[in-house]
Amino acid sequence: MSACALEQGNGGHYCQSISMAEHMGSHVDAPSHKHPHLMHQTVDRMPVTALIGRAVVYHFGDLGLAAGDMVTRGDILAYESHEGVAVGGDEIALLDFDWMRYWSTGRDAHWYASNQPGLSEEAVRLFQERGVKAVGADTLACETALKDGVELAAYGHNKHWLPNGIYIVEELANLGSLPNEVFFMALPLNIVQGSGSPVRAIAFLP
Repeated sequence: MSACALEQGNGGHYCQSISMAEHMGSHVDAPSHKHPHLMHQTVDRMPVTALIGRAVVYHFGDLGLAAGDMVTRGDILAYESHEGVAVGGDEIALLDFDWMRYWSTGRDAHWYASNQPGLSEEAVRLFQERGVKAVGADTLACETALKDGVELAAYGHNKHWLPNGIYIVEELANLGSLPNEVFFMALPLNIVQGSGSPVRAIAFLP
């Protein structure tokens, strides 16, 4: 990021220029990100309400997950039964793996980017069957299980979510501080033919 500044007293102004990747920080993946045949489904063609609505937060921290581990369909159903809450059609599922504790901008930043838990295929399909419109997580690649940089499974990106118009939001912060139900809102930049976009994600608490 570069900056330019002019003297305030002489009709000048302060401004900055920004250069960044589409998939940086908290961001959304559009279907075109992984699927060349879906180039008509880019960020600028997303419905304005695609990332706005009731969201259910799934707190998986108590599972003690390690990099490469996968949350199962049974884990999700057990959580819903215990907490008395479940995501439904046209809603948003937010996955709190308690993984932001590893996020860093220091020397160990690469570890967060190369290691994370994810979801089994049956767990991914459960959210698809529910008819959710988006899934978000506090990891770099949402449902994708990673171990030392090796992708073990990415069933949402590759098979069940993006190909079916279910958007993916990644690197969400502070999910652990949210209750099980919130009103979620995240608006992407209107990037022409964008494969994704940074978002400013907020949650309204009941």
